[in-house]
Amino acid sequence: MTSQAKALQNTSDPAETAQCDASGPRHERSTSVSRTNSAGHWDRAEEIQLGIIRTKERVLGDSHEETLRSKHETAVILSGLGQDEASETLQLELLGTRKRVLGDLHDDTINSTEQLAIYYENERKYDKAMPFYARVVEVSSIAYGPDASATLSSCRDLARIHMLQGRLREAWQLQDSAYQTSLARYGLEDDCTQGCIAGLAQIADAQGDKDKARELQRGVLDYHVAKYGRDHPWTMECSGDLDKLCA
Repeated sequence: MTSQAKALQNTSDPAETAQCDASGPRHERSTSVSRTNSAGHWDRAEEIQLGIIRTKERVLGDSHEETLRSKHETAVILSGLGQDEASETLQLELLGTRKRVLGDLHDDTINSTEQLAIYYENERKYDKAMPFYARVVEVSSIAYGPDASATLSSCRDLARIHMLQGRLREAWQLQDSAYQTSLARYGLEDDCTQGCIAGLAQIADAQGDKDKARELQRGVLDYHVAKYGRDHPWTMECSGDLDKLCA
């Protein structure tokens, strides 16, 4: 039995003893503007994007899916320019439009909800991020199924917000439930399951159980080395996470 398996053998809530593949349908397509952003040319990107939006509004209409996707890109650019309030306002308007035009269960609507959650988390506004992450879990369960990798990834995000707010018992219970579901559906040797284990490692660390956290994360790293090789970005990210736990 591997050390990771031993660490997972008892997945009860550590608070009791101490006191997915994310690449799913919700990720919107990249554009040339995104590549411009990566070079740091935010002002130029905004100019290009506003021209694209005007053209799409004229040809396709204000509420067409492609027009709304361009507005999503604009929100990203505004954030990159430091115009956080304008970006937040646009994202909220975009979410409202997508709900009205596309419905709550459309991929783009779910993506807008998730992007707002991420935005608030990055701003450390965890109380605002929480309901959006919870909503993503709710609608993903309906749209994709409760055991879909996208849904389980959303559960991991929600568990992380609980952890960041100090609700470690709730975080562990939610993440462990996602892990058990992923294990039953996909097996241990799967990206989604290993992602859940990585989430458990972070929560165990927050609980002060350093040994368990390291054992879990070592198993995640071993999995990625075997599947992707040591030089793969995901493997390197796992290695960095383990280094932080060992520091």
